[in-house]
Parts: sequence; structure tokens; C-alpha cells
Amino acid sequence: MNVRSVRTLLSGNPIMQVFSFLVAGLALIGAVLMGAVILSFVLACAVIIGIYFWIRILWQQRKMRRAASSQPHGRRAGQGKVIETEYTVIDEHEERD
Repeated sequence: MNVRSVRTLLSGNPIMQVFSFLVAGLALIGAVLMGAVILSFVLACAVIIGIYFWIRILWQQRKMRRAASSQPHGRRAGQGKVIETEYTVIDEHEERD
């Protein structure tokens, strides 16, 4: 059976080890910076969408206030009159099952 050692993957050259640590460190810093850029982009999009919906809600409320103030006799939308009446049943039908 052929047993391979994990140590064969590591270089014995100290200059190569330092170089590989520097490259790994730069890659880690680059990944963190890219993550920060992407996160700030996503947050900026969320803020812009939030502002859009906030302005839209304010605009709709303004339109509703204008429509309510333009109702005749100063009545607001949703406030109706009660009409009283009397009725007479002319023909009564029984329901069949």
C-alpha cells in the first residue's frame, strides 16, 4: 500500500511559503473588499426602493385628501346619507330545496 504524506504538499522553501502567505492574505483582503462593495450596493438599492415607496405612499395620501376635500357639501369620502323608505311586498315566492 502506498501511503502519501500531507507534508509533500507543503514547500520546503521558506521564500515560497512567505510568498504563498502574502498571496493568500491579498486574496482574503480582496474578498473582504469585494464583499463590502456588494453589500453597500445592495443596501443602497434597498434605501432607494424604500424612498420610492415612501414617496408613493405620501403621494397617494395627498391624492386621497384632495379627493375628499372636493366632495360636495364638505362631506368626506365614505360618509353617506341615510335614506328612509317604506316598501310593500307585491308577490312572495317560496324557496324550493
